[in-house]
Amino acid sequence: MGTLWTFGASLTLGNGCVETQPIIDGGLKYYNEYKKSDDDIWPNLLGKTIGFNVKNIGKTATSNDSILDSIIDNFDMIEPNDVVIIQKTFYQRFDIPKLDGSKFRPQGGEELSTLSIYLNKNKYIKDKLEIETILNYGLLFSDNPLFKQRQDKRFNFIEKQLKNKINKILIWEDDSDLRKSIETIGQHTNGKIKDYHFSFNGHKSFSELLYKKLYTKDIKLSLI
Repeated sequence: MGTLWTFGASLTLGNGCVETQPIIDGGLKYYNEYKKSDDDIWPNLLGKTIGFNVKNIGKTATSNDSILDSIIDNFDMIEPNDVVIIQKTFYQRFDIPKLDGSKFRPQGGEELSTLSIYLNKNKYIKDKLEIETILNYGLLFSDNPLFKQRQDKRFNFIEKQLKNKINKILIWEDDSDLRKSIETIGQHTNGKIKDYHFSFNGHKSFSELLYKKLYTKDIKLSLI
């Protein structure tokens, strides 16, 4: 049996549709009130459809640098018959090392309110230099299109290397028109819960779309 590898951010991890991954608006309210017995997130649904084990390496609010790191870390474990699906997230996201040097702290450069949310929840060590660095970098540099060009170059290289190992690989982009066509939690709840992550219906339709893209030669769908 092969393995379906999925790399990406919260749309891959399944925030809002997994009981361990709450969302900002309502925590686990959507999961608790809307989940039906056969509902699941797209990596699990697709894995079940193709009969593969699933290794979901998605991470909440992560950057493209972190996603690329996770692919590199797992590269040698990917086998020829495996399937790899990679989500490219917002290119404005960046990482700041924790003060103790133990790991990176992800920053949502596309939405700097992330910083204020964490500050309000006292999740940050309120070090003036760190906060100023995050704000200055986020405001002045993270939105520069040169970062997207650099990240695209790296994803293209990774894709070429993976194609030397496996037959089926897809890369899709968080900010693509395709993603925007998938139902969100906010749409499913008619705005009662304000969230842009995939709804359970969205995960199902996205899984079906990926299956068609992977296994139907005639279908013409752009995932970027």
